[in-house]
Amino acid sequence: MTTQTVTQISAAARGKWPVILQMLRIDVPENGRHGPCPKCGGKDRFRLDDLDGRGTWICSQCGNGDGLDLVKLMTGYGVRKAAQEVAQVLNVPDVQELPVKPARQKSP
Repeated sequence: MTTQTVTQISAAARGKWPVILQMLRIDVPENGRHGPCPKCGGKDRFRLDDLDGRGTWICSQCGNGDGLDLVKLMTGYGVRKAAQEVAQVLNVPDVQELPVKPARQKSP
């Protein structure tokens, strides 16, 4: 068994970021409105604009990124661990690798 790649997990999360962030207890303002930043606490400097369903966000203090970047920022995890957290929320199954068949031998 192998785990999904970060790219596969990000693709599975597309369009689901508001729910994912809520499940991870990361509070963000609704409907793209400005509000408090979940990291720095600035009162009106953060918004989740969620462009193309990627969970994109902007904070005047912390910067910007996609949903996975916000999970990294809030948890302190690296990209792989943050992606695994998202995969757990989404209940993304691990990929099972199929055994590789040996090449056929040429007859003498």
